[in-house]
Amino acid sequence: MLLCVFILSMNVMAQNKRDKYLAPSLSVAYGNQSYSSYLFNTAYYYREKPVDFSLNPSCEFGYFPINNFRLGIAIGLPFSVFPAFHYDNKWEIDYALGVSVKPNIAYYVRLTDRLYYAPEIGFKYELWNWFDYIGSILEFENGLYQTISVYINLFDLEFRVNEKLAIGVGLGSLYYSNAKAIWDHNTNSLWNFNFTNSSVSVRFYL
Repeated sequence: MLLCVFILSMNVMAQNKRDKYLAPSLSVAYGNQSYSSYLFNTAYYYREKPVDFSLNPSCEFGYFPINNFRLGIAIGLPFSVFPAFHYDNKWEIDYALGVSVKPNIAYYVRLTDRLYYAPEIGFKYELWNWFDYIGSILEFENGLYQTISVYINLFDLEFRVNEKLAIGVGLGSLYYSNAKAIWDHNTNSLWNFNFTNSSVSVRFYL
């Protein structure tokens, strides 16, 4: 009898075919900067820059077409504010408002009854619009900024709290991205290959 109950509880926690979840998230980052210069070994301190700030609300939908194999797509609305440069005793403040789409796939390997190792591979596309604020003048840029990335999360874990709730932890991802800024029909590209920061997410199974 106890063995039957244990097996039943394992099946409830497994990532089964036709399982679905929603994972809303909100990431916030901010920072402050100061700078100084040296002339003949004398330090000249300049006032601090305004605070950098970024906000990224997003939501991911995941679906298991077969046992332990997940398809997902996340949509986000990133927003950033940061000082660009100092001019005539005023800071030019740059704003960026965008949209991101991130389809991904993952495979779940059970480590314990509730803990899974879930490496993920995905593609991310971001499209931004930029505008500047100098003093009391608002200026819109003529162009868009886009980023296309391919990434691999090698150290993702998911813990099933119960049948409806799970917590995901990402311990870094490896990505390769192409960023293009288009200003007056000119295009610049920047390729990157790096590790990103860790993450925590909450997933609600439907």
